[in-house]
Amino acid sequence: MRLSRRIYPGSIVDGTGEPDGPNWLVAEDDGTGTHRPRLNDWLSHAAEGILTDSSCDLRPRGVPTLPALNFYRAVELANGFHFVSVESGDWAFLDRGEFDSLRAGTMDCQLRRRLENAHVLLTSENIREYINRLRHRYRFLSEGPTLHILVVTPRCNLTCVYCQASSAPSRHGAMSEDLARKAVERAFETSASSLVIEFQGGEPLLNFPAVRAAIEHAKLLERETGKRVQFSLVSNFTEPATEDKLGYLIDANVSVCFSLDGPEDVHDANRGQGHAACHQAVLRTIGMFRRIWASRSQAPVELRAMMTTTRASLESADRMVQAYLAQGIDRIAIRPVTRLGRGRKAAAVSYSAAESSMRWLRPCVP
Repeated sequence: MRLSRRIYPGSIVDGTGEPDGPNWLVAEDDGTGTHRPRLNDWLSHAAEGILTDSSCDLRPRGVPTLPALNFYRAVELANGFHFVSVESGDWAFLDRGEFDSLRAGTMDCQLRRRLENAHVLLTSENIREYINRLRHRYRFLSEGPTLHILVVTPRCNLTCVYCQASSAPSRHGAMSEDLARKAVERAFETSASSLVIEFQGGEPLLNFPAVRAAIEHAKLLERETGKRVQFSLVSNFTEPATEDKLGYLIDANVSVCFSLDGPEDVHDANRGQGHAACHQAVLRTIGMFRRIWASRSQAPVELRAMMTTTRASLESADRMVQAYLAQGIDRIAIRPVTRLGRGRKAAAVSYSAAESSMRWLRPCVP
């Protein structure tokens, strides 16, 4: 791997690298397993030094005096607002006057606070947080893959209009238990110290033996290797989600996320083809999940819903939120229609970026 000679001194390379123009050419692994972590730890401490020691020879040239505007991207939306974002993924919506004030550097106190919260304006109060957010966002650059998705079956008891996998009851090709164990072993080859194994489908609970085999084998490898492993599973929360299966998942500390597209009419229009009262089936499973959880834990139940955003969602934003709150759900993953599988032909439920900004984003703008 190549490391900048302007950043890394020869002492930290410590005989494991040689000059290569403006860089050091360094071996990926020195045989001890501590080489890359040591380099990363040094860089982390050096970054802290940049913040606290103005004489540090690692200080980049041209660092502005704080407060200062961060580098930002901006796009004007169809509703007249501007969407402004920075490298950390933070963002803000500004009306036309606020955006003009940003560009002219004439922000009032209220706008300055909003921009500081979004890290568009960097100050001595938020610079450390911004650096940490960048470090977290790009940590994958210095470690191996951490998320490993096992598609244990393409089969599903539903036929959702937007399914990116084109799953259906007639699909075949379930993963065997042996193949599930081999997939877990491959996942554990990552150089990362922790990993997440996520089960998807189709409906993964239709191939529960493979899910269970993967979990049990991963726990064995966790003990043998010292790597930390977490599990997640995405389900449609209908008939395949039985009491025995949910009990096992809760006992195994699997983070279960279920599909719920808001109120009954929206959910059933999206996901109820070939399944009468699909929304009611999901609510029954939520109730069963609550009961099983309460029998095992004193902690508040963890309900994680995933909503696929369709045209009907955009037109019913308030109803969508109320539908989740009515079920006591406070964690919602929001995803767009993916233009794969049946999603490529789901023109009736998909939408343009302009429609999204007009119908969904504008009510959220301060």
